[in-house]
Amino acid sequence: MLDKVKSFLKERTFFYYLQAACGLLAFVGVIIFYIIDVTTIQGNITFTDESWLTLLFISIGFVGTIFTSVTNFKFAIIIPAIFYALGIGQHIYLLVFPFADLMTKVPFFTSNMDVANTVSTIFLVFAIIFIISLVGTIVASFSSLSKKERDI
Repeated sequence: MLDKVKSFLKERTFFYYLQAACGLLAFVGVIIFYIIDVTTIQGNITFTDESWLTLLFISIGFVGTIFTSVTNFKFAIIIPAIFYALGIGQHIYLLVFPFADLMTKVPFFTSNMDVANTVSTIFLVFAIIFIISLVGTIVASFSSLSKKERDI
C-alpha cells in the first residue's frame, strides 16, 4: 500500500503540489475567515453578511482540488479555479461595504469607524489569501500534474 502511494506521488510534478497547496491555503483561509466573521464581525455591521456563500464556493473549490488530484480527467483541473473565482467575487462584494464607510468617513454599514477599519482589514487580508490561491490554481491548470502526461 505504501509503495503505491510513493509511486503515485513520485510521478507528480511541481504543479500538482502547487495546486494542492493552493487548495489547502484557500480552505484553511476560508475556515479561519468564517470563524472570525461569526465571532467578531457579525453584530457590528448593518449590511447583510453573506459570508456563507464565500465558505460554500471555496469549499466546493477545495473538493474540486481533491477530485482533480485523484482523477485523470483533463478538464477537471479548471473546476477549482471556477469555484475559487466565485468565492472571491462574493468576498469582494462584501469587502465593498466597509470600504465605502472608510472612503466616505461615515459609519453607515458598520457601527463606527474603528469597526469599519477592522472589518475592511480582515476582509482585505482574506481576499489576498483567496486571490493567491486562485492564481496558483490557474497556473497549475495550464500545466501537467503528472509526469506521465508530459511524456505523451
